[in-house]
Amino acid sequence: MGGLPVTRPSEIAADLLLDSEDPEAVAQIITASIEKVYDYPATFARSLAPSAARFGLRRHDGLALLAWLLDLVHHPDSGRWLQEARNSLIPQASRRDPDPGGWEETQSAVGDHR
Repeated sequence: MGGLPVTRPSEIAADLLLDSEDPEAVAQIITASIEKVYDYPATFARSLAPSAARFGLRRHDGLALLAWLLDLVHHPDSGRWLQEARNSLIPQASRRDPDPGGWEETQSAVGDHR
């Protein structure tokens, strides 16, 4: 090995959700990690994907789960971070809808999981 093994913040956040930790606390970890560039929005979306269905979202829709978590903490950069994740995860050719995760549907489907 070439150094110390490290667990990325995106993996820590995913593990916390799998352990049924408070989503708002996990969202705080996510925002702090993205702000300080310890990890990236698309990496969080990928890591969170296995938990999406537990929150009433489409299976493996990590982008929608990331959007919901960021909405819990009302961070002013959430929109920019979601766009960055979208740009990384969705190929340019398939970006017809500016909101491919169906954010309006996501909000009504998720409800309050605090």
